[in-house]
Amino acid sequence: MRTIFAPELDGIGGEGESYIEYMVHELKPMIDEKYRTITDETSMAGSSMGGLISTYAACKYPNIFKRVASVSSAYWFTQDEIEQLIQKSELSDIEKFYLDVGTNESSGTIDSKRYVESSEAIYTLLNKKIKDVKFVIAEGAVHNELAWRDRVPAIFDYLFK
Repeated sequence: MRTIFAPELDGIGGEGESYIEYMVHELKPMIDEKYRTITDETSMAGSSMGGLISTYAACKYPNIFKRVASVSSAYWFTQDEIEQLIQKSELSDIEKFYLDVGTNESSGTIDSKRYVESSEAIYTLLNKKIKDVKFVIAEGAVHNELAWRDRVPAIFDYLFK
């Protein structure tokens, strides 16, 4: 088995299902009740692990999260599991799905090649199941908030125009 993180970080993660259940069954209903929302037009976006959980949410609740952005996603963290979930999920309700990856990304022992290959594999699966998927390989982009900030306007243009 390949070590991804330092030993003191072993066992991180694993609460994504609870997080999405809370969002869908508690947080979203409260927001929809309190604010003037369009309840059947909910989107989700995230970067790195946030992109991974956004993809998970889209697979679990494609009738709720219809426009999704997954930026520089850490798919490699649970590659087999997220691929299996995509394959078994009915995703035809998703209207648009954006994903990207930079060519200079890295995290711990995960290099840019693994980031790109991981995202390419996810794109291949999503593209078979969702009508409108956009995949961008951002030349020279690194794995941080400054790089993601530069891409946000184009992402939102794609998702909402």
